[in-house]
Amino acid sequence: MADSTLPQDIVTRASSLAKLDCGGTDGLIDEALSSASSSALKALTILVRYTDDDAATRNTAAVALALKGPEGLRALREAATDAQRMKTSTTFFLVAAAVAAASFGHLMVPLYALRRDLAERATIVAQADPGLREAAREVLVDYLLEGDPNFVWLKFGQALLMLNATADRATVATRDELLAAASARWLTIGGAYLREFDELQMAASDDEPALHRFLEEHPSLLDPAVAQLWSKPNLHGRYEVDFVLRRFDDTYVVVEIETPAKRLYTAQQPTAYLTHAMQQGRDYHDYLRQHLNDARRLFPRYAPDAEILIVIGRENELDDAAKAKLANLVARQHGVSIVGFDTLSKQARTVRSNLFARIDTVLRARL
Repeated sequence: MADSTLPQDIVTRASSLAKLDCGGTDGLIDEALSSASSSALKALTILVRYTDDDAATRNTAAVALALKGPEGLRALREAATDAQRMKTSTTFFLVAAAVAAASFGHLMVPLYALRRDLAERATIVAQADPGLREAAREVLVDYLLEGDPNFVWLKFGQALLMLNATADRATVATRDELLAAASARWLTIGGAYLREFDELQMAASDDEPALHRFLEEHPSLLDPAVAQLWSKPNLHGRYEVDFVLRRFDDTYVVVEIETPAKRLYTAQQPTAYLTHAMQQGRDYHDYLRQHLNDARRLFPRYAPDAEILIVIGRENELDDAAKAKLANLVARQHGVSIVGFDTLSKQARTVRSNLFARIDTVLRARL
């Protein structure tokens, strides 16, 4: 790797931070890779973030960060969020997708001057570590979800174009990982937004408008298969529903939300809040069913067997007896689901986890 194109103050800054004296970028990267310190991770991040005009250093340091595991991948993603470092973002897409595909050899061309030894090492590590591959898929999806869309999708497109130059198996696998990340963004919510939702449940536990706005902005929390969402639709001036959502398969869900502060059960009995919410959900559903032609003018292909979703309270505050009673109550209600706000978070995390794995087809299974 040629050091002449890299400003010496960047090398010095990174070396000083990592407490390493390596005499150049190659030595610094190698020493940072062998060090388990957080300073070494930061040194590699500096080399990625501030070397937009030095492809050799940027690309090699990016792969080195990926070899640092999930924490390194997150650091690489953070470096890519700097909109002033255009090429770093493209490098992020290529490296993270290659980790997910567990193959780096084909990136020697698009990742100019990438060291072959690091490419081979990264391939071996990724092939042996499914957790690392899932972490790569997670940072890809979160970057697409949480980044500036105008910038992120431009760099995403550039990364795809660079991978379209060849059609070998490894390149196709890497390209497929990028496309899978783009598809998954419609079915999940970014990790940062999910943490924000958890915090909102505690900080604004009785603020229904704030919770409504958040769910309006992140409808996949209500249903990962949501294709279209109506917020507070007015039903002839008679009712104002919290949400009506249409799934990708054209089934519908009528949603009534309360707040996390309104308990589900007390003294082993449904609270008045819960019974009132259930009645509201039924009223909305019955009205739409009775005015089906009008409903279909606003909600295309609306069906009279639409489901009802009630979101209220927090299920993790229930004891085992109350949880059993809630399960029995839901079982007796045809087409009605009752969940706590914390369950929305739990379900979203489960969807995220499954999206970052890959479909595993099991043939001829037997108990």
